[in-house]
Order: sequence, then C-alpha cells, then structure tokens
Amino acid sequence: MKKIRTVVWMDDIPIANIEDTENRVVFSLRDNEANHVTVSRNPATLEYNFEVSSGQPVGSVWDEARVRIARYEGYKNPEKHANYHMNEPLTNRADIGISLITYNLPVPFKPMKNKHSKLPGIRLKSPAPLYEISLYFSPKRIYTNEFSQNYEAAIGRLVIELKGRKVK
Repeated sequence: MKKIRTVVWMDDIPIANIEDTENRVVFSLRDNEANHVTVSRNPATLEYNFEVSSGQPVGSVWDEARVRIARYEGYKNPEKHANYHMNEPLTNRADIGISLITYNLPVPFKPMKNKHSKLPGIRLKSPAPLYEISLYFSPKRIYTNEFSQNYEAAIGRLVIELKGRKVK
C-alpha cells in the first residue's frame, strides 16, 4: 500500500494532514509546533502503539538515546525523535475505541502548498469561535459518535470529534 495523504479543513482553513500507510496513520496539525499523533501497528504481532509528539524537545535521557539511535539509523533529522510527549502501547481495551488527545483550537496554522490543495479532504465546520478537536482510534472500526467525522485508515478508524469551547 502506498502512502495516502488527506487534508483536514476547518471551514476554509487547512488545519491538519493525515498520512495513512499499511501499518501507520499520522494526524499532523498544521501548527507552528509540529504537533502530531501517530498510531502504528506492528505487522508481526498486530499490536498497536500510540505516540504524541511536537517540535519541542522534552529533554529526558530517553530522548537523547532516541536521537543517537535515529542518527545511527541514518534519519535525516534525528533530533525530531526526541520530541515524544507520549509513546506507549494501546491496550486490549482499545479494541472498541480509545481517546488519544484533545487540542484546543484555533491556533495559527501554516499556509498550505498549492500541490496539497488538490489532495482528498475532510471538510469540517467550526462549532464555535473557540473549539476542541479530539482524536479517538478504533482498531475494530466500532467507535463513532454523532459529533465526529471518521477517517478509515488501513489499520483502523481515526475519529475526529469537534466541540465548541466557552470564551472565558
């Protein structure tokens, strides 16, 4: 399976990209912090792993080890492998669906290259001037709700839910 790219639009603004491959789906916010969520599946064991990372290094010993490993493996930007806020397996309880993360939006988004404007897209309507976007993952494609859009990835269903936030 080749890589499939999809743009997530909020009204007329591209807010995120989804990359889908045979064993991984990545939801990347188009923000200046490079926030992204990755769900991957080990093809040998069929176990799932979940990562949340950004462009900001966390600064632990484990992060330094990751950079050394990534450098050894020949990754182009090994430092980006030090930026995991969370990296853990999804448990068996996740079969139906599990909450991954919630982002408070809007934030400033990066402009999109013209070549990406022709990619497939998911169109969302902002529920309020301030809103939250929550991500859920359902390996068995069971979980959904009335306030969500589903993205059917190769490894399961990525559920994108929107909720308005009150202005404080």
